[in-house]
Amino acid sequence: MEKVNLYKKLHEKNPQYGRGGVELLPVIKPLIDFLKPKSILDYGCGKGNLVKVLAENYPNIKVYGYDPAVREFENIPVYKVDFVICTDVLEHIPENELPSTIYRIAGLSDKVFFHLHHGKASAVLENGENAHCTIYSPAQYVNLFKKFFTTLNFLPGFGSINTCCVTFQIPQNIAKNWELLLHGNAINYVDNLNQLIQLIHSREEVIIFPIGGEGQILLDFMRYANLLDRVACIAAPQVENGVAQKFVHEVPIIPFENLVHFCETALIIVATSEQPQNAALNAELKLVGFKSVVFIKNNVHIQVRNELQKLYGTGQVLMWYVQHFDKEFNDLKLRVYEQNEVADVNKKAFSEYRNAFRGKKIVIVGGGPTANYYTPIKDAIHIGLNFAWKREDIAFDYLFTQDASHRETITSYKDVGFDRIKNKIFIGKYLNSTPFNWITFPEDYALLKNNIVRYFSGFSEYRPQVFQDICCHAIVDFGSVSFEALHFALFTYPDKIYLVGCDTTTGKGHFYENDSKKQSLDTKAVKVGYARMKMFAKQYYPETEIISINPVGLRGLFEDVYTKEYMASLNEKT
Repeated sequence: MEKVNLYKKLHEKNPQYGRGGVELLPVIKPLIDFLKPKSILDYGCGKGNLVKVLAENYPNIKVYGYDPAVREFENIPVYKVDFVICTDVLEHIPENELPSTIYRIAGLSDKVFFHLHHGKASAVLENGENAHCTIYSPAQYVNLFKKFFTTLNFLPGFGSINTCCVTFQIPQNIAKNWELLLHGNAINYVDNLNQLIQLIHSREEVIIFPIGGEGQILLDFMRYANLLDRVACIAAPQVENGVAQKFVHEVPIIPFENLVHFCETALIIVATSEQPQNAALNAELKLVGFKSVVFIKNNVHIQVRNELQKLYGTGQVLMWYVQHFDKEFNDLKLRVYEQNEVADVNKKAFSEYRNAFRGKKIVIVGGGPTANYYTPIKDAIHIGLNFAWKREDIAFDYLFTQDASHRETITSYKDVGFDRIKNKIFIGKYLNSTPFNWITFPEDYALLKNNIVRYFSGFSEYRPQVFQDICCHAIVDFGSVSFEALHFALFTYPDKIYLVGCDTTTGKGHFYENDSKKQSLDTKAVKVGYARMKMFAKQYYPETEIISINPVGLRGLFEDVYTKEYMASLNEKT
């Protein structure tokens, strides 16, 4: 009993002690995903860090913790579980008690993950003893474990004097990539403010996580230092309906599950202080798929605060507010003046379509290369984007296009494109309050056919508001006409919306052009736009299912469906 009391004192003195294996998440999670257990016990869980992380990540699994040195977990709550995790525990058990402890663990489950330490600890108990009272070699653990388990897989551990033991057969892909999973989780810290600024300047897509006190201060500094244009969004692990539409300094808050576009290209800046939980957080971000993650040293947070104080002292912050609100006020006046015109124009364009396509299927066809591999869905309503009408085998019901910076090919619309649309052709024009002075379609184009309809769309970098009623407000635009079509399609409340050729990535031009011609859709605006449209659809049109056919940039955001033709084309390339 005295030994347990000493361990309790060690827990109290050293908060990092018994951190519970969160640094081992990169290998623990694949094992859980493979086993699909209904219950898990963390044996020797310390303060329960891993218990909390697993409970949050696996809400359908019952996660328990046991540690005799921590009051909250001093009793084993179950007799049997599907999976036991035991990390950095056995070296704290007296040698004469080790067999009975292993017997007890084996009785709980035959599927166990051990993380073992084979050397002395840096911590010393109050009685002068080393915190590791049993130091076994891997060979000694093999001899001990084989008395209780039929299957043993010894694998590398987190440190040079650690090993892991898994008491069940694990898949080849996990075993083969074990060390890559284990050691791919090193935390990358930014050491000073200049390094942070250079890093932000070097990346076009920056995501701030989370938006606590440190995140707010960092965003304040970035705003006044003219760095905010690099920030795509603020990441949140989960967002409720009300919070989902909120902004901080006009930067949208987006839940993690909607950020699949950014995993390969964006830099995540974790704006928290240095803490033991950062290892688990880093592992979580890597497991979500983010390739570039940096944490901030405490001294950098201090430097950020100091720089903010300087900016306040020199009046730069005041000057920023004057310029910013002067612009905001002018924009607001423009919006007020044009609101009546917007409502009048959009009501004429869209009022008849409110909930008009309930129970039906809509297919939005863009110009991306993957549109070549789509076979028209029978009885679906097809909406084309810009020059998608060049797919002559598709009978387009509607077309969405908009004013642009140039229209050299406008005759193509007049001579061929407009004549191929069965119903209406929607041509968008931007609000006067947007930063564009784009060339507009001449009004006499509306005389060419009586099915041409003008409407207003709003664009403000990648932060426009998404309103449900497109009759009263400008239809949304995040840098692509695909958003106008998607916003319209949702307004009609169909059963399903299919996205075709909406590749949202710089690639091999359009399906109707030479492969060497590039698209210009790989932008923060488009990526954030689709994430926000998913949030909007979930909130206002929960019965409508959005499906991506042969997705590239949209992969993982909506439901993904691949055609045989597209899969065959991938096989040909490989």
